[in-house]
Amino acid sequence: MQAVFGTNWKMRNLDQREAQQYLKTLADGLGGLLEDGVQVCVLPPATLLPAMSEVARKTSIRLGAQNFHWEEEGEFTGELSTELLKDAGATVLMVGHVERRVLFNENDEVINRKLLRALEEGFHAILCIGEADRSTPEARLKEELSAQLVSALRGVNEADLNRLIVAYEPHWAIGRRVDAAAPVTRVKQSAEAIRGALKTIVGTENSVRLIYGGNVNLSNCRAIASVDGIDGLFVGRAAVDPAGFVSVIERALDGATD
Repeated sequence: MQAVFGTNWKMRNLDQREAQQYLKTLADGLGGLLEDGVQVCVLPPATLLPAMSEVARKTSIRLGAQNFHWEEEGEFTGELSTELLKDAGATVLMVGHVERRVLFNENDEVINRKLLRALEEGFHAILCIGEADRSTPEARLKEELSAQLVSALRGVNEADLNRLIVAYEPHWAIGRRVDAAAPVTRVKQSAEAIRGALKTIVGTENSVRLIYGGNVNLSNCRAIASVDGIDGLFVGRAAVDPAGFVSVIERALDGATD
């Protein structure tokens, strides 16, 4: 299955020129990997999308948006529609990130509506799921991940599953306040649970790509990417520098092909 690597810039303060240069450096560093079919996506603040799309359209790097509204348009002050984001150059939309769930109270119903909207409008969608507690036992972990998938995937058309990417991001491994990724054993348990749940919920797990996110770095990316069922990585701080992002991708791919 096609390898996928992404990075979410969150509320990072770059100007348009800096954002464009990031993409140019990233594309140059990846070189033949993009030609070989490796999929890379960058999710900047939405205001940077138009400028970055001028560079991205010359490469196969996809641009994405971190947030959007599930309605086509309307009286939703401060929100952006999928149509506006598409016009700005986004082809990927992220749904269910823990910071949206916790800080902005996005519940299961909202996440489901947003996922349906993204897929119906032809976007690739990154659905983030994960457990809140590092000490969650394996049986409970399977239940939590399955429940999140059941809710999020309600009503999803089977024909759209090839544009769905599930990002396993344990909440306790996200953000600057933590410095450790999930152990490989936990990633393996979660990958198996997610793949099993997908097969039960939608009848297949083969068309859905699964990536891991949460304190990915140059030291751990190879081991995580080599876990059976993991198709790529969602990289945070290690991708702030485009050369660092390239290094992570190269090492991860080296491990995945061993």
